[in-house]
Amino acid sequence: MPLSKQHKQHSRERILECAYRLFSRVGYDQVTIDLLMREAGLTRGAFYAHFANKSELYAAAIQHAAKLHTACDPGPQVEDRAWLKKAVENYLSRQHVREQASPCPLAFLANDVAIREPSIRASYSEVYRQLVEQIHGRMGFLTGEKRARFARALTAMLIGSVALGRALDSDTEMHQLLQSCQETLFETLDRVTP
Repeated sequence: MPLSKQHKQHSRERILECAYRLFSRVGYDQVTIDLLMREAGLTRGAFYAHFANKSELYAAAIQHAAKLHTACDPGPQVEDRAWLKKAVENYLSRQHVREQASPCPLAFLANDVAIREPSIRASYSEVYRQLVEQIHGRMGFLTGEKRARFARALTAMLIGSVALGRALDSDTEMHQLLQSCQETLFETLDRVTP
């Protein structure tokens, strides 16, 4: 008896969620298909019903994680600066740096993705562009190239701060880093003019 479309979709999502958790926790090289499928509670054959290989899965897992990740989207707020400040506060928080369930793929996989195949880097780059566009869309108080430049810089500071914060062995240092970046971004947002 063939499996339903819903069952197949559920299996695919389960594989993607387990894959992303494993990739962000132990890195691409340490994740085997057997480990992944054991973690997902599915058979090895189920993997190949959805993905041709681990690289294809990795690229899809980055996109999947980006859809689930909400640290940089505080929800609709009327005023752009307030929205941006809340996004910065959420993203540069201890909870986000120590996130295990659905961390930001941009910060959590940056080093690993840099040494992967072009298809994986393309998937990561698309998620990056989406975040820059989201932030750019909330910068109505700026115009032209200044708006685009600030959106790219803010995105880089967010991603870099979380990536660095994850690598530090001291919670105190991590907190100081996040606090410093938040305060600097808030001061900049308050001062920036068209």
